[in-house]
Amino acid sequence: MIETNKKFSVVSDHEAPLKSANTHLIAAACTSGGMLYKDGYLDTIGQGHDGKPCRTVVWLMEEKEITFSATQKETISTQEFIRRWHDREWCAANPDHPIVFMRYYQATLTQLREAIRNETPTLVVKKGGRAAYIPGNATEAEKSALLSKL
Repeated sequence: MIETNKKFSVVSDHEAPLKSANTHLIAAACTSGGMLYKDGYLDTIGQGHDGKPCRTVVWLMEEKEITFSATQKETISTQEFIRRWHDREWCAANPDHPIVFMRYYQATLTQLREAIRNETPTLVVKKGGRAAYIPGNATEAEKSALLSKL
């Protein structure tokens, strides 16, 4: 259930989430200090206006301030870039450095993709102006109970 008096930013499209640019956007926002709302991901498949299947993916982000700290201009060797990338202590000591942002972005994107792979789309069935949202892992009894309410 969504909390009242809370502000959100909604990002949605009709692309497969593992291919969508929005998944990268969400990973970048989370890496930068944004927060995905609890259960803030919904992948649905329903019937479009043309009668064909239509997928909609919605991300719900908590609305909050994201602060960026500027780093000093710096020139380093490729070898130093690689060393820093792999040095967890250096990353922990330099959380605002662009190398760390890229590293954490990659980790966040990997986590989001894994979560997407573990989810099954929710089926949306519309009838007479009402809609039933049936989780992809619902049992036959649960599906029947939801459809009976239409």
